[in-house]
Amino acid sequence: ATLLSFLIFNWYPAKIFPGNAFTYTVGAVIAVLAIFGNVEKLALLLFIPYYIDFLLPLRKRMNVEAYAKVNPDGSLELPYDGIYDVTHFSIWMLKKVKGRAHEGEVVATILMAELVLAVIGTILYL
Repeated sequence: ATLLSFLIFNWYPAKIFPGNAFTYTVGAVIAVLAIFGNVEKLALLLFIPYYIDFLLPLRKRMNVEAYAKVNPDGSLELPYDGIYDVTHFSIWMLKKVKGRAHEGEVVATILMAELVLAVIGTILYL
């Protein structure tokens, strides 16, 4: 219930933002539930975007940020020449497909990737 209420206020445009204590706690709870529920493999699959999000900045020795540059029309630009975050990849992909990327579309793209992984994981688990 707490996470659902947080989702409402954190949905685009976000009114509240999580801190490290919140994200670490939620990650720990998910890990514990996965272990107790005997669904570790499903949890590993669902965490693929987060592993990628950790590994991409290593190419630049973690000296990058996940933010984007905002244009006057509200569209987003990549802050670097390369892709160093899942957010950067989403912006790059949307710009290739649609010509521009907005924050809501970037969020929807990342959520859609998570949903696809969840469906695949559920099918494989059953």
